[in-house]
Amino acid sequence: MRLHVVAVVLGCLPGVVCVAQSGDRTVTIHVAQSGAGKDLTPEEYVVQIAQLRTAVNACKAAASACDPDKAGSDPWVQPESGNRFEAERDWLRDALREAKKDKDADRAALMDKASARLTSDAAEITGTPAPLPPTADARAKADAILSHPEFKHVEQENALVKEWALIGAWIASLFSAVKLPNVPGLVPLLEWGLLVGAAIGLLIWAWRTSRQQRLAVSTGPIERQTVWQKESDDWARRAEAEATRGDWREAVHCLYWAAIVMLEGRRLWRANRARTPREYLPLLEAGSARQRALGGLTRIFERIWYGLRPASRQDFERAQALLEELKAN
Repeated sequence: MRLHVVAVVLGCLPGVVCVAQSGDRTVTIHVAQSGAGKDLTPEEYVVQIAQLRTAVNACKAAASACDPDKAGSDPWVQPESGNRFEAERDWLRDALREAKKDKDADRAALMDKASARLTSDAAEITGTPAPLPPTADARAKADAILSHPEFKHVEQENALVKEWALIGAWIASLFSAVKLPNVPGLVPLLEWGLLVGAAIGLLIWAWRTSRQQRLAVSTGPIERQTVWQKESDDWARRAEAEATRGDWREAVHCLYWAAIVMLEGRRLWRANRARTPREYLPLLEAGSARQRALGGLTRIFERIWYGLRPASRQDFERAQALLEELKAN
């Protein structure tokens, strides 16, 4: 009975574990529920909740402090107005029991939720709004919501999307300073028109740059053209020599390269021996006599050289005529 009196003086309520100071001794006591089952007043209920939050904070700090018995029994509360109710504590006992087995991070999150619920219970009985949860708890709750399956398909904006957004905002700022008639959809139309115009301009620039490789340049040094023409003539003479020996396959091969070197000497494209025969044709003017002649020579060369078909005098003479046609154009 003496310990019970001391506990009540120190603010402990029946059904709660408390720490009492008696002289120079600190005594841990458990106050039994009074036999009469006295209802708690709102003030006593708030004090009990504060003591429970102390137990919750201790559990959050150390797993060894997570004791389900610290939740006490389920008291009855008599509000100043309204019906009496029983403050059920099974959920807190379960939380303390589970927290004792959890890892530190999980235990801390569980105890934060328990503390928030106790705060809400106290706010309900006193009529004061519950304090907002701490930032860390709010962030944890938001992360838990975003971890649901329905949010897993949401993608973050990449750098390109952000850059486009900045460009759009800049364009919008330009039009915002201009007095435009109040026509629905006019500003978006102007914005998209500007973007499309810029894209078309970029495509035209890229096309003109690539087309320069296909155009003849007539300002080249005469000495350079002479060197290319000499090499082309060497290929043609070698073709004649191979034809004399009856090697029509090699003769057609030499005539083809005589044509390629001659056209490079005219600077119709930049020299690049990594090209395939078919890649040379698009570099010439589409539908021109030069393109048709080179196309015919290419087909003869591919059929004999890559297709391993037998070559004949007629193939050589046809290739020779196409080479002369290229020289004339």
